[in-house]
Amino acid sequence: MKKRILISLLLMLAITASGVAIPEGEPARADGWTAMSGVPDSDLFGIWGTSSSNVYAVGAVDTAGIILHYDGSNWSEVYSGGSILTEIWGSSSSDIFAVGRGGTILHYDGSSWSSMSGVPDSDLWGIWGASGNDVYAVGSGGTILHFDSSGWSPMESGTENTLHDIWGTSLTNVFAVGLNISTGGGTIFKFDSITWSEMNIGPADYLYGIWGVSASAIFAVGYDGEILRYSGSSWTEIHSHTGWVLTDIWGTSLSDIYTVGWDGIVLHYNGATWQPMTSGSTNNLWGLWGSSSDIFAVGWESTILHYSSGATPAPTSQPTYTQTPDGTATPTPSPSSSLTPTQTLPPTASPTGIPTSTTVTPTFMPTATESTTPTVTPPPSPTPEPVDSPPWYKGTWFGIWIAAFWLVAAGAIVWLLKQRRPPSKPNKKNKSSQSLEGKKK
Repeated sequence: MKKRILISLLLMLAITASGVAIPEGEPARADGWTAMSGVPDSDLFGIWGTSSSNVYAVGAVDTAGIILHYDGSNWSEVYSGGSILTEIWGSSSSDIFAVGRGGTILHYDGSSWSSMSGVPDSDLWGIWGASGNDVYAVGSGGTILHFDSSGWSPMESGTENTLHDIWGTSLTNVFAVGLNISTGGGTIFKFDSITWSEMNIGPADYLYGIWGVSASAIFAVGYDGEILRYSGSSWTEIHSHTGWVLTDIWGTSLSDIYTVGWDGIVLHYNGATWQPMTSGSTNNLWGLWGSSSDIFAVGWESTILHYSSGATPAPTSQPTYTQTPDGTATPTPSPSSSLTPTQTLPPTASPTGIPTSTTVTPTFMPTATESTTPTVTPPPSPTPEPVDSPPWYKGTWFGIWIAAFWLVAAGAIVWLLKQRRPPSKPNKKNKSSQSLEGKKK
């Protein structure tokens, strides 16, 4: 009986430990994510580039903005100052936009960064464009801005919801995702070249990022592992098998998609299932972008992860995608769309103003050791709504405590069983001989 009890306890211990070691889904795989060295001190929120040797990342140093550049060998600081920067996008290497807190929009013309005027002071979280003269920025309070050859102008969004990211396939098919301030869940708005309208997405969670392969294969990610897919007519939920916050998404095809999030989580979609990958980092990841076979993810505490996937080249011009019967997508040149990804989720530091008429010349820094950038204090969770940590029952420490509990319980039960053991019975033969001797006496 004691053996049965002990075996049962050991089985319960094994089941409990295995159930909390890794979130649900397939086992994690180490597929080549490595932390890049020599990154100047910063918290990074957005990343974009034209090639694997021309990549820009934006973020913060304390409450000031920072822009880093990667030339294929080293990361260096090329801009600092003004307000925290949250996202970056460009149409070419000489036409790049960065947005941030307090209505900050910077533009790079191939030689220097300058602030753009005529922008409302709303916090801006996302930016995307169909071309250099057709760019959209989104932010808090339902802010949607449009840029053409004459400058920036506000658009009527019809909402006060916070919009965190924007992406599209053409001038008539643009999507913005974010937080529904009434329900605390997610929201998605679509622009058809005339008006913005809210889409029916069901009871989805707070959404942070959006990206797609074609007009009929678009993905949105967010809180509590939320992943939605758009078929061209409706949104459906996909099981990510994780409870972590997902902040950004990007891919090369319908069978090669990546998403990143809090605590260094990285998931990969192979066209059928989402699989966890080992990133080697526990810092929150906010931005994701790739080109050719190189993929980059950025996050807190100077985190920049690099992944060599051997993937097919990612589009960096303005292509459209044709969906084939077998579920893959092939790019064809088109001047009217862009599949360059965007990603957002900013910090909560108080915004500061940035001059609207100054031109900033980039300052290059060969190595991280020469940087005079101050130490970064990671900002707290994103506004406007606080986002809870991943479920308490998903953590590694919880698994350790459960294992310890069952070990102590097993020891206690075994000890109690020993205390309740009855005394040994006397030998029948000895007892009989003693009785006989007593009678003789």
